[in-house]
Amino acid sequence: KHEFSLAAVKRKRHDKGKLQKYFPCIDIGDIPDPGMSVSAVANGVPICIAVDRVGGVFALEDKCSIHTLSTGLVHDDGFIEDTMFGTKFSLDTGMVLDGQWCCSRIGRLIG
Repeated sequence: KHEFSLAAVKRKRHDKGKLQKYFPCIDIGDIPDPGMSVSAVANGVPICIAVDRVGGVFALEDKCSIHTLSTGLVHDDGFIEDTMFGTKFSLDTGMVLDGQWCCSRIGRLIG
C-alpha cells in the first residue's frame, strides 16, 4: 500500500559494536498511513509505531505520563505530539523536545 523507509529504525542497529536484538511488533499490513501512529507490543513492551508524512517508520516507547503516545499527532517537523499535555517527542530519538514538557495531570486545556 505504501513504500516505507525503515532507515530510522535501522539507524540504531549497533550498540558498542554489538548487534541489538529485534522482536516482531506489527505486521507490515498494519503499519499506519503516513502522518498516523498505532500502538503495538514487542516482547511485552508497548511500542508506538509512527509514520511521518514521507513514509519513514519510527518506533518509540508507547508511554506518555498517564496514557499512550500512539494517540498523539505526527507532525511534519519530525515529532509526535501528546494531544493531552502538548509534550513533543522527537521521532528520531524519542526524547522530549526542549521546553515542551508538561507534567500537569489536568492536560492541555487551550490549543
